Amino acid sequence: MKLKYVIIAILFSVSISGCQLIGSIDDIKLENVLTDEELIVDAKSANIALNGVYASWMHIDIGWFINHLSILSRTINDAAIIGTEGFALNDVKEENEMLERNYLALYNVINMSNSVISKLEADAPKDIEASRLSEMVAEGRFHRAMAHLMLLRQYGEFYDLASPNGIVTYDAPARSNTPKARSSVKVSFEYILQDLEFAAKNAPAKAKGHYLVSRLTAKALQSRVLLYMHQFNEAATVAKSVITEAPAAGYALEGDYLDIFRKRFMSQEVLFSLFTSYPEQTSPIVARNTTTGLSFQNVADELVPEEKDLMTGTGLDPRFGMAFSELSVSMEGNATTGTNKYLTTTFGKGDALNTYFFLRLAEVYLIKAEADARMQRFDDARAALKTITDRAGYDESYVNSIADNELVSLIFKHKWMELAYENNEEWFDMVRLHKLDGMQIAPNYVATDRHLCLPIPRTALAGNNLIEQNTSYK
Repeated sequence: MKLKYVIIAILFSVSISGCQLIGSIDDIKLENVLTDEELIVDAKSANIALNGVYASWMHIDIGWFINHLSILSRTINDAAIIGTEGFALNDVKEENEMLERNYLALYNVINMSNSVISKLEADAPKDIEASRLSEMVAEGRFHRAMAHLMLLRQYGEFYDLASPNGIVTYDAPARSNTPKARSSVKVSFEYILQDLEFAAKNAPAKAKGHYLVSRLTAKALQSRVLLYMHQFNEAATVAKSVITEAPAAGYALEGDYLDIFRKRFMSQEVLFSLFTSYPEQTSPIVARNTTTGLSFQNVADELVPEEKDLMTGTGLDPRFGMAFSELSVSMEGNATTGTNKYLTTTFGKGDALNTYFFLRLAEVYLIKAEADARMQRFDDARAALKTITDRAGYDESYVNSIADNELVSLIFKHKWMELAYENNEEWFDMVRLHKLDGMQIAPNYVATDRHLCLPIPRTALAGNNLIEQNTSYK
């Protein structure tokens, strides 16, 4: 996918939501900046603008934030990049630089999506066929939904549907510094679901590549949202639909776990994943947490309670050994102290190849497993989990040994092993299970509800006087 050239073209949204976030810019007069009307004039320019929305996910301030949240969940110890201060102790300050940058980058995705959506809905170029027009709007609404969801989980009290502290949602381009209040958590989720329901009906039935949005991509993300909204029966139903429809839409689980990461955004298992412009966006060296309590390494040890060898990964969950052992072998055949999930190689004319894994099919199986378990459909839950544990190398009888009252907890732990260091599902799952089931998570900063979400950045509070800080940071 050739996305690099569109970055210049998408500067039409330079005003982004920074108008809302960093104060008034009324006195700044920009020259030679294209408006939405001037940029989108025909089908070709509309596709360029939509490609720009895809490209906005490649921003370093989105990719790097994997590491910060991975430190928070104790998937890794640390990462040698800016803004990690406070994450290891869950004491992130509202003036944290990376906090602000990530917040802005996600609202940039929303603003760019809204620019494309609003233009196509109000005054679409005449040479765009009606069917393609609907697909393009649906793709834009998927991106808007995913960015809103990431903001809600990181900066909103997503774990409490009764909380007023959701996020500021936008359904139109932000072109001024007019203050806007946060929506409640419930309203924020409902707005996200509306976009995903539209995308699930109108996006392309079959994407040309796994770096593009399809109807199944939207349905998969919809199942995640329903799980977070505690609509477990609906989450299981949608997840089952995704699993059933996957083969015809061009998606399937890889037979070999590491093939996902060898093939990267071209893997048949990837529901949505983007090529990133250089590996440092997603791949600092991984330093695992070896302290006591609920940490990535210790869960890997708990799932396979044998004498372990950290150098080879034996005696630990096989996915840990394959992807994170001290002597993991890179895709190029070289020993690495990093992770086999993010490794550099060459692609095209020497470009570095890497991938941000936003959503893949294995997560949908695990969503269905948890949702079924919560609905007390334990056989269905075990069947969904078994698909994942069989591939990971567990004995076929393993899932039958799990007691009904332990299923949700074990599904969470396998989900951590499966998706670690990809899109930070483990942290949000920890918070959910703590609030729903009273699961105790070490260290005590989670178990005592010290901070279950991040603070709203100080610059956002300064630029929008209708935003209030999250409860635990006041």
